[in-house]
Amino acid sequence: MNVLNHVMEFVLMHQPHKQRYLERVAGLLNPGGAAVFEEPELSSQFCYPCLSEFYYASELTLELGKMKG
Repeated sequence: MNVLNHVMEFVLMHQPHKQRYLERVAGLLNPGGAAVFEEPELSSQFCYPCLSEFYYASELTLELGKMKG
């Protein structure tokens, strides 16, 4: 029996009310089903060779995330 209903990538990071969103998703699952979320960990990004532009873009992304909540 397949209990995995859906795999979602880069979804939770865009939800302003994550708890409510997860509760809604849980309510949509089949009995015994599961939802899998894959989210990035932006604070652990790195670049080799080191490029200042990459790290500047990463900082901007993190700041935007803080602004959006």
